Amino acid sequence: MSENEPTTKEVHLPDQSLDSSDTGDDTGSRFRYQYCYAALLAVKIISEDSDIVEVICENYDDILLKRSSGKFVAVQVKTRSPDQSPFKATDDAIIKSLKRFIQLNVIFPEQFEFFEIVTNFQFWKGSDNKSNICWLLESLKSRGKIKGLRKDNPVRMWVQSLADETRQDLNLVVFTLLNTNLVARKDSLRVLSSDIQGAVSKLPSFDNLPLKVCVEAARGLEQMSTEASTLKREGSVLDLYEPGINLEEKLSEHILEGKRLTASKVQGILDNSVQKATNIEPIKFAGLLAPEEIPEDLGIMVKKLIAGDLEGPRIDQLKTLRQGFYYMYFLWVGRYGATRANELYGDVMSQVKFECTEAQVEAAQDDTAYASDMYGILFEKLKTKRESGPERIYGCSEEHLMGAAAILTQECHAWWSNKFDVDGASDEKT
Repeated sequence: MSENEPTTKEVHLPDQSLDSSDTGDDTGSRFRYQYCYAALLAVKIISEDSDIVEVICENYDDILLKRSSGKFVAVQVKTRSPDQSPFKATDDAIIKSLKRFIQLNVIFPEQFEFFEIVTNFQFWKGSDNKSNICWLLESLKSRGKIKGLRKDNPVRMWVQSLADETRQDLNLVVFTLLNTNLVARKDSLRVLSSDIQGAVSKLPSFDNLPLKVCVEAARGLEQMSTEASTLKREGSVLDLYEPGINLEEKLSEHILEGKRLTASKVQGILDNSVQKATNIEPIKFAGLLAPEEIPEDLGIMVKKLIAGDLEGPRIDQLKTLRQGFYYMYFLWVGRYGATRANELYGDVMSQVKFECTEAQVEAAQDDTAYASDMYGILFEKLKTKRESGPERIYGCSEEHLMGAAAILTQECHAWWSNKFDVDGASDEKT
């Protein structure tokens, strides 16, 4: 190549190579871990074995759990990548978490049942010394107090340092630490997304659904948690233009509402995911229950219930519950198709018919009008059936099953008094 000949230089483009020094995606993974953790806790809201009634994101702490007792649990989520060292008691992240818990006990006395530091990683346990947060907490909990410890004892020095830094009473600090737990999950920053899918798949109403439905639900729950953690506002914008309002207070209400993950919000995500993932088409009656099989005139049912002396409000309730069971049927149509939906309908009807007969025998005795007693007995039997085997009734609640009993009554497959001629039944409409 001659001295004057131009040289060609290889061109590097920013969209053709990965910047290994960019930590933005790592930061995003850490936040996502926290959001996914909150979403998993939100699934617990609709689980029968949990006492969590609400999950509140990024309000006074990373996650607040409201329990059925009315008390709270504060959760700090701490993340680290595998190439870093385990968390020590001397780390700023741990110290700040404990100081936050102490402050919460000051701001809201007697409102917290316990506090929790959760990490995707682990806590250092190299030696029993001032760096070992697990040993420090376990030692304090085994004693229940610091009285009697020498001033140079690591546990006493640790508690004293927290009291000094927060400027709080030593007894308050001890009380807070005695109610603090550590959770070392030792998992990947990315694993919780699949855990959400697993949690959804174990819900009674999802155990027979395709995987894609659970995937769609998990995505929706993660998105809900992400939005709740990033200042999403919920509420009518018109509220902000109401004459005479305190705008700052109203905005705070909207922001706080946006932070709440509730049972209704979780259930809404799950219901939407079923509809979206299963591509429910507009319902056509070909292959379904014929419209004439869904009675509009409930005169027969009403007359039979009146003959059994059932209370008026309960009669009205059965009308409504009957509609709820038909709604459940059409959900089955969207999920499984007409043939399978009809099979489920027939199976549930058969089970409820059996329970109606058993409830009738138990309630009847020598009376001719026993509908009120039968109502209570039947409801308890159907509730027990749901609790003992929800998979056998395909996601129905006891209210759905009572609706099926109403249909059986209209069809004269269930009685609430001694049998009689129902000809000429009233023409009362729904």
